[in-house]
Amino acid sequence: MWEFLSLNVADLKKAGRPAILMCFVPACIEIAGTIIVAPILLGVTVLEAAIIGSVIAAVSPAVIVPRMIKLIDEGYGKKHSIPQLILAGASVDDVFVIGVFTALIPLASTGTISAIDLNCKIA
Repeated sequence: MWEFLSLNVADLKKAGRPAILMCFVPACIEIAGTIIVAPILLGVTVLEAAIIGSVIAAVSPAVIVPRMIKLIDEGYGKKHSIPQLILAGASVDDVFVIGVFTALIPLASTGTISAIDLNCKIA
């Protein structure tokens, strides 16, 4: 049994499609909601609202990870792998939102976006 961040890979495979949807759908809905509401309430452009939405959509691993590990250890949600599903969703959700934010910042500053702008360099 291979585990990563207290995630059992077999449990994730069992969760299947819902695990994939938890990675992208909540963030997309939060960003879309911000794009709709922020221009009205804050008087910002749609692009600025999308940047705000990408910041708001980020999930804090400092809150999610310890709580889900505690639920896994206590055995809650074991039948449907709910803590594993939320833990995986939160982890990949952050990567997705960082990618969206990284794409929007050059678009806001230069008006264009290229693959070079998305290049991540690890020191």
